[in-house]
Amino acid sequence: MNLRQVNKDLIDNSFTQEVDNHVKSIASTDILGHIKPDGVTIAVDPETGIASSLVKGAEVEQFQGDLNTLNKSGLFVADSSNTTNLPLVGSLAGRPWLIQSIADTSTTGAMQIATQSVSEYLLYFRKRTIANIWTDWVKIITSDTINKSPTSIYVDGTLGTDEVGKGTGTGANAYKTISYAINQMSKFNTRSISIRISAGTYNENLTMYDYLGARINIIGAGINSTIINEVSISGCDSVDITGVTSIKGFDVRGNVSISLFNCSKTASNTSTGLYVLSSTCYVETCTFSNCTSAYGISASNNSVIMLSSVSGTGNTTGIYCELSVIRKRSSTITGTTAQQVLNGGQIL
Repeated sequence: MNLRQVNKDLIDNSFTQEVDNHVKSIASTDILGHIKPDGVTIAVDPETGIASSLVKGAEVEQFQGDLNTLNKSGLFVADSSNTTNLPLVGSLAGRPWLIQSIADTSTTGAMQIATQSVSEYLLYFRKRTIANIWTDWVKIITSDTINKSPTSIYVDGTLGTDEVGKGTGTGANAYKTISYAINQMSKFNTRSISIRISAGTYNENLTMYDYLGARINIIGAGINSTIINEVSISGCDSVDITGVTSIKGFDVRGNVSISLFNCSKTASNTSTGLYVLSSTCYVETCTFSNCTSAYGISASNNSVIMLSSVSGTGNTTGIYCELSVIRKRSSTITGTTAQQVLNGGQIL
């Protein structure tokens, strides 16, 4: 062995020993200085010697049961087969949910963020107030969720199913409930969306709030064919509703621009047929009748309603207008009191 080889071996052995000592020193809690080792797992990569830590409590735990009863902070994995109050009712088993829970131990306040291993990246958020009431799950709008809504969504109360993968067509390919279909939409869209609701009586409310961007078209099968308990639209940029009968009427508020075509409220009850608050509404070929102790049409707080070929009978008051403007064309909505105008309202 020549001198050059001996020197090389000595250098290699010295370097190896130096690296080994360096790795051991990194892994030593004595060398970590001010970092408190208690409750911390120190992991050292055997190749790089880089040390990392996993704080106690950050481990993912399995959860099953009612998410409303989850009263501690941490990360949890849950499955729809054994967990309730997940963001999507009827989500497929075997696709786990990851839940981040943050709970205030001194009060009942808490919040949860959830996501599921599905084809698109979606985040859901809800919180629990100090009054111990959970809010509804809402989608978090991110650059990855804008325009993730399909442009056509189908609902069939008889043949449909509320589960991931449905809603793409009529019959068995449709969703079963209107509320489930609406929850599949992103809160912000730049493309128009149509929700097509088959004929039938739906014992649920059609409720939409804070859907922004493009126009949303709700298309029923026609008056007295698609029957919904109540329609409530709030804070949406633009909505069209066609061919729907609402048992308890239509409630529109919060700077909404909405159009109603071939819709009706004719069931005898104490609900107002069309209630518009701080919004603009175009109404054509609709009927609002039998609103006992209520109004056929009501506009208030700087609303504008345009009526074309609209009718109604059997109301306590046909039209009520306060601080708003209602314009009529070929329209007659009658009641015990035909019209009532207050505080600068106008019916033209």
